[in-house]
Amino acid sequence: MPDLKPSVAQNLLVANGVRPSRGNSADTSSHDSGASETSTSPFEPHSENTNHTPPSSDCHQPSAVDSDNLVILSDDESDEKSSSPGSPSNTPADSEPNGSLSNSGKGSFVYHPPGSKDGIRLTDADVACLLPNCFLNDTIINFYLKYLFYEQLTTFQRHATHLFNCFFYSRLSSIPSGSTVSVSAGASDSQQAESLRKVRHANVANWTRRVDLFSKDYIIIPINESSHWFLGLVCYPWMTGMVSYTQLYENFAFDLCQLTPKFVDVDQLPVSSADIGLEELKVFPSDKKGDAFDRWRRRRLAWLRRRGINAMPCILLFDSIPSHSRVGNLHIIRNYLQAEWDARRSERDGVLTFNKDTIRGFSPKVPAQSNLVDCGIFLLHYVEMFFKKPVKSYTKVYFQNEMCSWFESEMLGQKRSVISKLIEQISRRTSARH
Repeated sequence: MPDLKPSVAQNLLVANGVRPSRGNSADTSSHDSGASETSTSPFEPHSENTNHTPPSSDCHQPSAVDSDNLVILSDDESDEKSSSPGSPSNTPADSEPNGSLSNSGKGSFVYHPPGSKDGIRLTDADVACLLPNCFLNDTIINFYLKYLFYEQLTTFQRHATHLFNCFFYSRLSSIPSGSTVSVSAGASDSQQAESLRKVRHANVANWTRRVDLFSKDYIIIPINESSHWFLGLVCYPWMTGMVSYTQLYENFAFDLCQLTPKFVDVDQLPVSSADIGLEELKVFPSDKKGDAFDRWRRRRLAWLRRRGINAMPCILLFDSIPSHSRVGNLHIIRNYLQAEWDARRSERDGVLTFNKDTIRGFSPKVPAQSNLVDCGIFLLHYVEMFFKKPVKSYTKVYFQNEMCSWFESEMLGQKRSVISKLIEQISRRTSARH
């Protein structure tokens, strides 16, 4: 039996009305109660003023407190609470496997995704994390995300997506010892926030030296805090500044994408190229600062709209244990985007502000885990379903209805064994080549 280190996860489960179970992992189909409860539970209420209730068995019949299908993360809380140097470790919990699960008889092999220069070494201990009642470690998370990215996504999806590995967020959110965050005793809050933003960005500055995040539709960020996995997903960061959320909500237009005056003519643009989705940004000698970027994103948005995609700039946080502690994660990710823009794009493309008005954070109400160990399985499933059933309208109703159909009990109940068999197949494929 692995050391489950249940304190944090158990407290969150109990707080949300879910009775935790060590044995009801979503890794086998033999425990009907655990599997069905996990796969058919509705979206949990996230309102801070609402008492949590246990998941229902019918996701299409939300209670009165579930009337909000998508929750806007508050921007009134500081991110220091969840990311200070004294906060719980971001390192996944260690698990003692129940037994040995070998592959190809060698104890380890290196997975080289087609098209990737980097490989991932998997050992017996890593594969054993897929046994019932075990936490998934970072190696398994990184492996399956790379497999999805390089072997399951379409060419366009790969081109439009950037995948960070499991270590990115922990590096980003940490503050190196000896770093000076506050610029002076009399520094304003904005000055201190900017100092912290720069320190964190410096931690990961080299991670994107060969990639332009602001040409991507999606940025995948797996996160582990206090031995709990959840997912950060940035959608359409290049649309930042094209929509005013404040204006939308003042007009009660929650489910519409109303562009700011500068971009209202997007729908009138002539867009006929079939491959404009792969179009690179082009700078002409006559361009002023920001002209090339605005021209590119106008065409890209027009191309998306022609295909019925109601794109919106947002940061989504998918958590299989509903909680209200993700505001700090939202701030860290959004501040990173601001620092990345300032460092790499502002000189050529001008000022772009990333805040709650221009790129808002949301916590979609997704099916929740009913035990202490399946958070990693849920993270992987969120990513897989996001690309298998692409979102076409970033609205409250769409998220509510579509995410209810993501999880099939048979699929989720067997996901551990599916990944284990996949590793075995790739191991044999690798051995055959040598």
